[in-house]
Amino acid sequence: MALMMPFQRVYDREIDIDTASLTIPIPSDFTHLMMVGIGRTTATPGTPQEQSLNVTFNDDTATNYQWSYIGSRSGVVVLDDNNSQSNLALGMFNTDNCAANSASSFFCWFPHYNGNFWKMCLSIIAGQKTTTANGTESTLMTGFWKSTDPIRSMQIVPGGGLGGNLKAGSLITVYGMN
Repeated sequence: MALMMPFQRVYDREIDIDTASLTIPIPSDFTHLMMVGIGRTTATPGTPQEQSLNVTFNDDTATNYQWSYIGSRSGVVVLDDNNSQSNLALGMFNTDNCAANSASSFFCWFPHYNGNFWKMCLSIIAGQKTTTANGTESTLMTGFWKSTDPIRSMQIVPGGGLGGNLKAGSLITVYGMN
């Protein structure tokens, strides 16, 4: 029976000042990656909401990304997909005008990120609270980077056309596993 190696932390950051983006170097010496995060953005749209966190790999901003999701927003089931994007939504953070002390969290799994086939990301997004304790959302999302290149860097930015930065105090950690 093969011995499973534990996850090893390869990136860990608590954002100390509001920042437009994070660039995360990705080492080549693991088989799988896991990313977890919790936080907020500085955007203040007219309606408090969750804001997507978008990622590009290896500075690729061409329309080489596709995704689909199923979720629940305050008890209403939502479905969507897109086959031609310039980035991949991997998580959500609350906007700054959401309920005080609320934050959104996410978990992403990147299996075989060094392989010579399209890269997959599986995200589970939960814990969002907008204006009230019962304004929650949960989402299961899958996405692909349509490239056979190994992932060597990730750039994360707030998305959804809402503007804003990643807010100080937000946390993002990446783990590698063989």
